[in-house]
Amino acid sequence: MLNLIGGPLGFTQKVREFGDTTTRLDRYEPGLNFVPAAEVRDTTSPLAIAQVIREILTGAQLSHKNKQRIRSWMEDTRTGLSRIRAGFPPGWSAGDKTGTGIAEGMANKYNDVAVVWPNDEASILIVTAFFEADGYYAEIREKDVAVLKSVGKVAAKAWGARSSG
Repeated sequence: MLNLIGGPLGFTQKVREFGDTTTRLDRYEPGLNFVPAAEVRDTTSPLAIAQVIREILTGAQLSHKNKQRIRSWMEDTRTGLSRIRAGFPPGWSAGDKTGTGIAEGMANKYNDVAVVWPNDEASILIVTAFFEADGYYAEIREKDVAVLKSVGKVAAKAWGARSSG
């Protein structure tokens, strides 16, 4: 799909059209998952990616049909079920895009964005969490994933307080 919009450069140009001056894509998978300290390629921020996702799902850039398709893809994603989404109450419609970087020479990274429709189609909550473990581990560790689940719980609690008054 990335090739359809001109590769990494085309993606970066597209997010610039959304007003995002932070996010950049320089490489293809799986190379972009190697992110040693001080790496500037293939980077974003939690706020920037949340704003891009908001624009994709609610802005004027895509047709309703394409927005629904992306939402469906995000909801069907299984990799995030134990991460941010695991912190949301049962019954909330949610989807996500998970990012995991595990490679010798860098600390493990878990950078996720989740989208939730907790009450109705008019409400949307976007939650991002970027977590870096305390070192390199060959496998995904439950304690690292639990950090993202905690973020989901905090967001759900805050949303509940916001929604109730």
